[in-house]
Amino acid sequence: MGNLSILNTISPAENGLVTLKTGTITSSDKLLMMNEGGTIDRSGGELDNEPGYFETVNILYTGASPITTGPELHAGTPSVNINVTVENDGEGVTLSGSRIINNLTLTDGNLSIGTFNLTANSVTGGASGYVVADGTGEFKLTGITTPTLFPVGHATGYTPLSISNTDPSDFAVNLKTVSNLAGFVAPLPSPDFVKLQWNIARIAGGTAEVIFNWNSGENFAGTPAEPVLARYDGSNWVSAGTAVFGTNTVTVSGITSFSPFAAYGDSLSTVYVSTSGSNTNTGEISAPKLTINEGFRVVKTLGTVNVAAGTYAEKVTVNRDVTISGAGATTIVNGTSTSGVFNLTRSGITLENMTINNSSALYGVEVASGINNILIQNNTILNNGQKGIYFAD
Repeated sequence: MGNLSILNTISPAENGLVTLKTGTITSSDKLLMMNEGGTIDRSGGELDNEPGYFETVNILYTGASPITTGPELHAGTPSVNINVTVENDGEGVTLSGSRIINNLTLTDGNLSIGTFNLTANSVTGGASGYVVADGTGEFKLTGITTPTLFPVGHATGYTPLSISNTDPSDFAVNLKTVSNLAGFVAPLPSPDFVKLQWNIARIAGGTAEVIFNWNSGENFAGTPAEPVLARYDGSNWVSAGTAVFGTNTVTVSGITSFSPFAAYGDSLSTVYVSTSGSNTNTGEISAPKLTINEGFRVVKTLGTVNVAAGTYAEKVTVNRDVTISGAGATTIVNGTSTSGVFNLTRSGITLENMTINNSSALYGVEVASGINNILIQNNTILNNGQKGIYFAD
């Protein structure tokens, strides 16, 4: 069809249908009025202005070509129920702005939200039709209590979530594909990880259970003995809850706080640190960390942090039984005028093969009260303001 100009109100009967195949319907705002149960079927044509709606209306995206949503999806909070169905031979629909709808049905084709937010009361979807939520926009479902499928994924894969919550609450999700540690909101404490970061926000309280899923190409590189599903609390990756891992999936119960989530494998038994490294590196010998603190953060308990020659200006608190080993006197750890260098607060620590100096106000090494089985060997400790090694009472 060609273009159609509407100069006076057109109002299809109840359950009426307007099909847009090609061209544009031009009208003043709301001259096209859809009655209860009416349907607008867009397979290629478009509107240039918002239609008016009474009660419940249905928007269908059909045909065999990609479609970008238009004025048929009202902006803001609609006063009626808008149901949206995507069924366009897998070509997909792109959201053109943040929208609130009633029900979303994804039959054959994805809905890409990009930088926009989409809120729905319910959704039906699966591998043949899902919400592509790998941008900054969020897909939100309202009033979640019983297990509810979030049919979400990224441009090349379906990676759904299932969420239940003890108290009715809205949940907003998006996800990010990640190829290296630098891609996460903060580096993980392991070089082995699932290549997704899930960002989940909850509007109210309660305790939740979430089932995370991913594709085989996004799986751990190895076979971790003790995989972890963690969330980032703004400072560290911490346990998200009780996790049960399966094949390309993990179920996590007892979740009370929400933020970015990630799954990672075992920490390294030996982590390498070098002045030429980066804290976004894995910590392996070919990709060392930059700081001793970061090396200690990611090393496995009973493991070793190997510190290459160079000068490191840090204060390091060691609260797990690990070994921190330098390359000899050329591994120099400098304190500052206001802090010590090493603070040992756990039994079973070894500190060896380095120069520890320039804590002009305090101690080179401070050992907390009640600590035993500490090995401090082959170090040069000098130029520290009060004591080289101090054992607290």
